[in-house]
Amino acid sequence: PAYSLREIHEDDLDLVRSWRNSKRVRDASFTRHEISKEEHQKWFQALKNSKMKRCFVFERNKTPLGLVQFGDISEKTRSCEWGFYLGEEGLPKGTGTTMGTLALNLAFETFPVDAVKAECIWDNQISIHFHKKLGFLETGRSQKHRVQDGKEIEMVMFSLSREDWMKKQRAA
Repeated sequence: PAYSLREIHEDDLDLVRSWRNSKRVRDASFTRHEISKEEHQKWFQALKNSKMKRCFVFERNKTPLGLVQFGDISEKTRSCEWGFYLGEEGLPKGTGTTMGTLALNLAFETFPVDAVKAECIWDNQISIHFHKKLGFLETGRSQKHRVQDGKEIEMVMFSLSREDWMKKQRAA
């Protein structure tokens, strides 16, 4: 199958919002409330007007499967942050790794960055394992970093350097 990433379009918004509002995706997200159509539209308009944010739809044979976002893309710090999710369920094993690999290749080839950073909720073992599998290194933990459902939660921070990513790709 042919996997690819493409910029998000307005035509994608209803599908992406349905993914984002699914219990499975909300349970793994920092923001857990259901997102209204108006809130989603505001997010998209802010995205379109931003130089520091980019968002991509992950596809297999032109069928949307998930979403990858990059934020805080900075030439000054030469870094960005990322977030992602597979919206569709029941996908073949390895689909998430394919999405992550495509996204990291895109980031290091397209953006003026030498590092991609990530934050995971401390008990999201799937995401923590995923980051380590892709070569991210844990850079710290924060006790009072995010508020979720009215309480502070611990976050695990990760970073992946361009150099480490290139080494991993050459070894693959």
